[in-house]
Amino acid sequence: KESEPAGLSGFLQADSRGVLVDRNGRVIYYAQHMNEEFVKFIDRPDNQFRNVENIAKAKATLEFTKGCLEMKSSWRVLGPEEDPKKVEKTNLVMDAFVSRLIMKDGKLTIDPSSPLPAKVALIGLHIVGVAEGHPEFIWATFEHKENAPDLLTRKTDPAGNLPVDTTKDWTFYPKGTKAVDCNKRQALTFKSQADQTFTPSIPVCRVFPFGLEDSLDGAIKALNKSVSKKIDTLAPGLAVWKNYYLSGAVWLNRRTDFREDADFFKDDKDDTKMILGGERRLSNTTMETFTQNENQKPNCFACHRTTGEFLNGMQVLGPKRINISHILTNAYIHAKFPN
Repeated sequence: KESEPAGLSGFLQADSRGVLVDRNGRVIYYAQHMNEEFVKFIDRPDNQFRNVENIAKAKATLEFTKGCLEMKSSWRVLGPEEDPKKVEKTNLVMDAFVSRLIMKDGKLTIDPSSPLPAKVALIGLHIVGVAEGHPEFIWATFEHKENAPDLLTRKTDPAGNLPVDTTKDWTFYPKGTKAVDCNKRQALTFKSQADQTFTPSIPVCRVFPFGLEDSLDGAIKALNKSVSKKIDTLAPGLAVWKNYYLSGAVWLNRRTDFREDADFFKDDKDDTKMILGGERRLSNTTMETFTQNENQKPNCFACHRTTGEFLNGMQVLGPKRINISHILTNAYIHAKFPN
């Protein structure tokens, strides 16, 4: 644990490169984390991946070891009218330095010279770990219960004119907003650069709240209930975590399906193969807001593959099983091709 406030600079969502703006007009920030086992894997004598050249040289069949864990978290900046003490009752709240954003050549970018102190509230969390027999990682996602309403059934049209919820406001959804107006990537402009507020804010709903089903998986429901009960009986001081819930997870059904040069999401579209287990449609509303569409990529494995990595149509990293983690592929690409 760090004694200093966290630094939050990421603001672009994976794949879509979209920017989510909350109802206060503030951009959502992202952080990425690794556990000690993951760091040990990076620093293993036969890996030494801090030297990115060794990532390219790694064997195609090399796999992450059991216990490797990575996390991605999403955070909203508390508005000036919000009392942090009150928010702390329902959210994990931390001190942070958030990157100041500026417009440069018509694009939103970071001004690294002057990060801003802020109180931030946790709203979403990916927890991704290697378990016994699952070197592809098990990809699980958690959300705050007040983030956004669900489309209640698979038959509900996400492009329809009916409102998703007429009963209340959510953190990312004003009461009565039509489904068709949700989850749309927008061209943003500053409302106030001094206050770091933007317009428009982006209404959000969950398009696949139950994977490919019409109700929540019984095992997920039981697990969330069990955790809540354990907090009450064993750790009441952690009661704030009862406001977060597991919305689903996805993995590979068969160990033999994990191989280099594989596009798991594409393979799973053949229903005779069924290589994916768990929620085959799974999105976090705060991290994959703009890809919640059957024609896009509503699944972790749509982006996390073992195929080669390409830049401007040219392969820059060969097919490898460790390409499943973007921590390594991004480290290599950003170091070798900084522009």
